[in-house]
Amino acid sequence: MFSRREFLAGTGVVLLTGLLGGCKSGGAVVTTTKTVTESGELSGTISIGGSTTVQPVSETLSNAFMEIFPQTTVTITGGGSSVGVKSAADGTLDIGAASRELKESEESLGLELHVLAYDGIAVVTNAS
Repeated sequence: MFSRREFLAGTGVVLLTGLLGGCKSGGAVVTTTKTVTESGELSGTISIGGSTTVQPVSETLSNAFMEIFPQTTVTITGGGSSVGVKSAADGTLDIGAASRELKESEESLGLELHVLAYDGIAVVTNAS
């Protein structure tokens, strides 16, 4: 069996690879800092931002990714789903996090949606 750390690290690598591999520029020029050191080690920076609902998951996965690839830096910011979508579309962020479907107006931005998880929302009210 895998330890929790190995599981999270492996999951992080798979998800980040899938997210980065599926990014499309939509005709825009997108520059990502990514290099391979002389030892063959992956290095560079990845920027993720957007939904604060997704942020804890992004932090956990990025920490596991950076443990496997210590020469990489993953920066994570919040700001909301719309910020994540807009920033990924304009190249400000490598990965935009959204806790909702793309709006109709965002579907033409040349982005590719990768579902990471589904969350439940509960409405809680006071009995009085």
